[in-house]
Amino acid sequence: MTHPGPDFLPYPLPAVTQPTVALPPPPGAPPPAGRWSRALDGVPPLGVVAIGSGLGALVLLLLVTGIASRSGPGAVVTVLAAAVSLGTGWAVLRRRQTPVLPKDSRSLIVAAQSVGVLSALIAAMVYAASSTGGQDPVAPPSPQPTTSAAPAPGASPSPSPSAPLNLPPGAANGFGVPSDPGAPLTDDPTALGTLYGHVVDTTGNPIRGAVVTVTRATAGDSSNTPQCPVRVTTLTDVNGVYQLQLCQLGSGLGYHVKIQVGRNAVEHDLFVNSGNTTVYDVILPR
Repeated sequence: MTHPGPDFLPYPLPAVTQPTVALPPPPGAPPPAGRWSRALDGVPPLGVVAIGSGLGALVLLLLVTGIASRSGPGAVVTVLAAAVSLGTGWAVLRRRQTPVLPKDSRSLIVAAQSVGVLSALIAAMVYAASSTGGQDPVAPPSPQPTTSAAPAPGASPSPSPSAPLNLPPGAANGFGVPSDPGAPLTDDPTALGTLYGHVVDTTGNPIRGAVVTVTRATAGDSSNTPQCPVRVTTLTDVNGVYQLQLCQLGSGLGYHVKIQVGRNAVEHDLFVNSGNTTVYDVILPR
């Protein structure tokens, strides 16, 4: 005689772990899109214009900084590109869309607007700096020299700074050639003389803001004192006049003068003697 067993077990059976098998994606299924891919997919056409013009303003900024002396038109185009980015981006962000523009897509448009506006501001600053030669000049001097010196033989007297300069191109005798510095009043190398001149264009009109840079002309002459700096820079005033007080230096030691307007420049070596004025007038195309 058999006894039937219980219909339940008095203890649990051990759990059996089933192996996990990674199934490959079905053939032809696209890979999952990244965050920025999804953001670009959610950008409408006007948003694409905002992003493209903002990045275009950045590229134009790089071109403006590379050709700073011609950056006027480049700065204007950069500002226009930034304005397009700002206007189209504003229109997209203000428009009530269904579905609503994704957060990442909005971030892309706002970032492009910011890049465009910052590029326009930097391009405008580069243009303003290049219009003054990118220098840190001292304040423009008084147009009237303290003393006057006899001009070099065969050279005409320097024009008065108060009178208008209406000279035909290349017709001013003595322009481009420094005058005789005259005999020094003292042998003290730190005694001061005056360097004075006019800068005009090829039509005889004075050039304001020409950069005048004076350095030592003799190799190895590098003594730098408060009375006799190695390098001095100034700008011409509204009458195209510049004036500097310079040490006469030692015997046979002179200066190298460079006058620049944009990419055009003239330069010459000259001497300055104490108590006298050396006149150096130049003609430069704008």
